[in-house]
Amino acid sequence: PATRAYIGEQKTGKSTLALACAITVATGKSNILGFAPRKTVPVLYLDWESSGFIQRNRTDRMIHGLGLRVEDIPLYYQQCSMPLEAILQSIKKQIQKHSIGLIIIDSALLACSGDLQNPDSVASIMRPLKAFGVSSMVIAHQPKNNLESDKPFGSTFWSALPRSTIKMERKNESDDPSISVLLTHTKSNTSSFLPKF
Repeated sequence: PATRAYIGEQKTGKSTLALACAITVATGKSNILGFAPRKTVPVLYLDWESSGFIQRNRTDRMIHGLGLRVEDIPLYYQQCSMPLEAILQSIKKQIQKHSIGLIIIDSALLACSGDLQNPDSVASIMRPLKAFGVSSMVIAHQPKNNLESDKPFGSTFWSALPRSTIKMERKNESDDPSISVLLTHTKSNTSSFLPKF
């Protein structure tokens, strides 16, 4: 199991992409992202950024036309307010109960314990994710003063520890109801680089 980081500035659609990935991996459907996953597994979405109400509405809109109901999808949601380290037992129970194969962290900024510049804060997320023994996707922010950077905001360990990093750039205006993004694979430790898409 590997940890992948998705980085981008504010309002690039990071959470929307994360949810689209979650639905795709949980259902095996190619309709949302345009391709099907290699493997279909139950997904646990840990959300520090939004609310269950908002995510439910997003999910309903995404699966409209797929012939599915939210209740039929092995996608499990947990709204979080405490750092990841403080809710480990709850997460472990969900992994075991639902045979979770992918965990999504949205986002690193709020899930970590302490200052993002501190290596110990990075470890407060990466160490538990490794111990869970399942694949994970971590949503992270770009440095505001360096939007050209291919690395997440904070300690250099945020870019060193994930096995793969993908940078998101929004290509249309933030007030546009649709989202057009460019995804660039900027780091890969275990495979060849994917083309931009």
